[in-house]
Amino acid sequence: MKTDIALVALASFVLAGCVSQPMMVRPGIEYAAYERDRTECAARATQSIPSNTQFGWAPYVGIYSVDTNAGIKRKFFEQCMRSRGYSRHELPMCDGKTISAALKAVRTDAIMKTKIARTGELCWFRDPRTGDTVIFAKSEGG
Repeated sequence: MKTDIALVALASFVLAGCVSQPMMVRPGIEYAAYERDRTECAARATQSIPSNTQFGWAPYVGIYSVDTNAGIKRKFFEQCMRSRGYSRHELPMCDGKTISAALKAVRTDAIMKTKIARTGELCWFRDPRTGDTVIFAKSEGG
């Protein structure tokens, strides 16, 4: 029974990575500026909205924790990004070929000098080194 639940949870996690993800995007801005804006807005949200970690227990899960202020932090972050000219878009996950090109660009820091393309040309992936979500232009992937 526990094995079945673990498999369902794992499958849900894997499938969640295959869908679109909402991202704040501003076409035409250099990726380095995007990273700077994203970091500054995330820091402001964290400083302005304190964490309110609640602990609980649930069958088949055990002890868990949740920040009940996570939603308001996310809204604060989005407002900060919107004030800098960004808008929210659903971006698809990058395919394998595009991820390979993106990882090469990330490792050489070449991505920092590229400009963010129109939203229809963008996809996202998670950098395996840092766990960060990275936006990449599909056209750059070959």
